[in-house]
Amino acid sequence: MSTRFAIEWVNVSEIHEDKDNPNSMNEEEFNALISEIKTHGFVQPIVTRKCNCEILSKEHRAIVGGEHRWRASQHPDIGMKEVPCIDVDLNDEEAKLLMVNLNRIHGKHIPLKLAGLIVDLNRKIPTDELQKRLYVSKEDLIQMMYPKAGESIKITNSLIKDHSKTQLRETQLFSIALTREQYDRVTETLAQVSKDQKCKKGEALVKVCRTYSEKMNGNDV
Repeated sequence: MSTRFAIEWVNVSEIHEDKDNPNSMNEEEFNALISEIKTHGFVQPIVTRKCNCEILSKEHRAIVGGEHRWRASQHPDIGMKEVPCIDVDLNDEEAKLLMVNLNRIHGKHIPLKLAGLIVDLNRKIPTDELQKRLYVSKEDLIQMMYPKAGESIKITNSLIKDHSKTQLRETQLFSIALTREQYDRVTETLAQVSKDQKCKKGEALVKVCRTYSEKMNGNDV
């Protein structure tokens, strides 16, 4: 069942954190959060619930998710008096379970897809500007663009639908991290072979490998 929550702007002084919140953020991450709020505003509401504890004497709310955003909103560079909140009607145990899950259940970047995305952005945005807008150091940006060797090659098995035979067949997805120059050369070559041989790029790659293998076996290298 999907619940529709209303967003309400609440004074920051009427909200307090949950002392049991296990989530933490280092200074670099917190500064990045402040910069992001300054740039794009408060785009993600804080999850709260009505609270009757003695931390605040007046009617108030306790944070279930979004403590760091609440803290960042009060930074001198932002100085928000009110923040957007959505209220959940939960008891203590349910609220703490939700707090843990909101902190724990996150996706993670696939290194190769992230690298491709960053490289593509870098084609349009100068490196220095991209670094600032992603709130990372130049070293971190390079690491994002060129993952560690252990993360750079990934092979996974999956089933795909072969529409020509209307049956499932097993295939493998092969990914490898390349420099921009290598990437451009490989894609241009595969595009040309694919065009000349009237085949898909995957088949073009196999043809290139087979040609090289045949030359090696024939000592024609």
